[in-house]
Amino acid sequence: MAREYTITTERLLLHALSRQELALLIDKRFDQFAALRQVTISAAWLQSDLLEHLPIIVGSMDALRDDELWVWVIIEAASRTLIGDVGFHQPLTESATIEIGYALVPAYQQRGYATEAVDALIGWAFTQPEPQRIIAKISPENAASITVARKVGMIEVASDEPEYLCFARQRPD
Repeated sequence: MAREYTITTERLLLHALSRQELALLIDKRFDQFAALRQVTISAAWLQSDLLEHLPIIVGSMDALRDDELWVWVIIEAASRTLIGDVGFHQPLTESATIEIGYALVPAYQQRGYATEAVDALIGWAFTQPEPQRIIAKISPENAASITVARKVGMIEVASDEPEYLCFARQRPD
């Protein structure tokens, strides 16, 4: 990553993970990552689905020769605690429609953090030239994520995967 990307909101810092940071997490060198970012990592986040998928994500980055802005961590600014992650399923340059995913550790849910993080990242994505629409594919049983999608202005649209609901937000004119 040529430069650092951090989005600051009222209560959060969203930080795009660099190749170095991704490598630390893949290698389970969490103490080094925490020292580098000057954060405390919530113990629950260490059980995150994201950590399991990082090698696949990095492999996709390598194949596409794209190395930034896919994976962002959510840091509670006041405590400097890593509380979740948010990111894109592909590079912003790949398509006009980009899928977003997000997760928070349970202790930080129901506080508006996911809504704040997702809204900020979508807003940032729309400052980039390519994305015209951001989508989220959500299990019908995941009421909390559906609520977040609706709160950030996403509307339900037809889904190409029957096991998921699909929500979308268009780039503003």
